[in-house]
Amino acid sequence: MMMVMMMVLVASPLPRLLAATIIIIVIIIIVTIIIIIIIIIIIIIIIIIIIITIIIIIIIIIIALTQQGDVKT
Repeated sequence: MMMVMMMVLVASPLPRLLAATIIIIVIIIIVTIIIIIIIIIIIIIIIIIIIITIIIIIIIIIIALTQQGDVKT
């Protein structure tokens, strides 16, 4: 990534301002992508926590029902 930025700055016939603008836009795009990925990861973690909680509640309910009933083991 840094190599691309250096090539844009050095090798390109573009004015430095335009080159700098391109680099800033690229950085903003990268940051946006990273933020989106982080948000997706957080959502996935929340969904996993909700699923685990539901499973635990179901297990507790099953245990409670079997404890109440006559368990012959």
